[in-house]
Amino acid sequence: MSITENKEPLLQNRFFRGLLAFAACAIAFVISVQMVTVPVGNARTISELDREIAAKQAEILRFQQEIAKYRDQADSLAQQIGILRAQEASIQAEIDLGELEKRRLEDQIENTEQRISDTQQRLGDVIVDVHLARSLTPLERALSSRDISEFIDREMAMSVVSNNLRQAARELQLLKSQLDDDKAGVERILAEQVAQRNSLAATRAQQQHLLAITRGTEQGYQNMRNAAQQELEALNAERLRLWMETQGGANNANRPPGTRVARNFSGLLGCPGGSGYPASAAGLWGRWGCNYSMATSVGVDDWGMYNRQCTSYAAWALWHRFGKHVLPFQGAGNAKQWPDTAPRLMGAVANNVPLVGAAAVWCYGCSDSVSRWGHVMIVEAILGDGWVRVSQFNYGLRGGEYSLMDIPVDSAVFVHFRNR
Repeated sequence: MSITENKEPLLQNRFFRGLLAFAACAIAFVISVQMVTVPVGNARTISELDREIAAKQAEILRFQQEIAKYRDQADSLAQQIGILRAQEASIQAEIDLGELEKRRLEDQIENTEQRISDTQQRLGDVIVDVHLARSLTPLERALSSRDISEFIDREMAMSVVSNNLRQAARELQLLKSQLDDDKAGVERILAEQVAQRNSLAATRAQQQHLLAITRGTEQGYQNMRNAAQQELEALNAERLRLWMETQGGANNANRPPGTRVARNFSGLLGCPGGSGYPASAAGLWGRWGCNYSMATSVGVDDWGMYNRQCTSYAAWALWHRFGKHVLPFQGAGNAKQWPDTAPRLMGAVANNVPLVGAAAVWCYGCSDSVSRWGHVMIVEAILGDGWVRVSQFNYGLRGGEYSLMDIPVDSAVFVHFRNR
């Protein structure tokens, strides 16, 4: 029966829903073993490393807080600089308009001055004509005219032209005076605007200098945080090495049969870490995958396993990589339960014979609290020296990540699922 066909009965089973919270693999036995204090020569103990790791994590947190503080200050300064730059641009636009107005007034003043000069020249010519004409007696000017009407018209025309020119000259002088006043007003406003722009530019330069200092301080804390992070990773690596030694060593030839040890541990490779485990998937009971945390309230996959646990990866790999018949475990999906549950519900076979594509279960039948949940892996290769290569999730110091390692054949029970 397919998963889709089983979905409704499973969801309607109140007992199954109540047991979903226990359907994931948590390697409690790993966490408990980490608390063991075993000195190795002159090396630090796990407890000492734990204290150093905690202190380093607290130091990184302090650095992160300082980074956040200076980043906020830098963001605030950058915002203020942006406001100042916008104000400068606005004032500069007004200055540009003022400069245009000033040039327009200067052109008008120049044109008015030219008109005044022309008017004064014309007025001078009229005055000369009038002077020459008035050097004759009225009788002589009358006799030079064809009739009395022409004489009167000429006398009146000279008077009107003279008066008009004088009036035009006065109006042009008034216009020039007004233009001079307008130009002076524009120049005064321009001077104020330039001073304001320069003040804003000076303030912005100060803010930019302060921003550079703040960014530099933030970068300094980032460098210290990065250095501390590297030191933390080194401490974690040392702790992992010591932790593995507390389990009997990576290649202990004198170990008792069935001892849970490992060798050639790849280190934590991340999520998916090359495993193919999905970044995001829609399960029957929610969304799951590397984009989501391991919190039990976040995601349960298609097989009823909690997100990024060893059981979730194993069920996914069996189904998608090896085409195996894997169904939800109906509330009995802890890793150490697989050798019983899978044969009963899915027709799988559990034995001590490893095959590529089988599930390898640690701590089947364990009753100690260290191995409360068990751990399940996928057999990737048979090495021929009594060891197998396995892939897994959620093993080691950090949870929910992919890794590879070798385990002894006699340390595990192997569950062989039917092909779909």
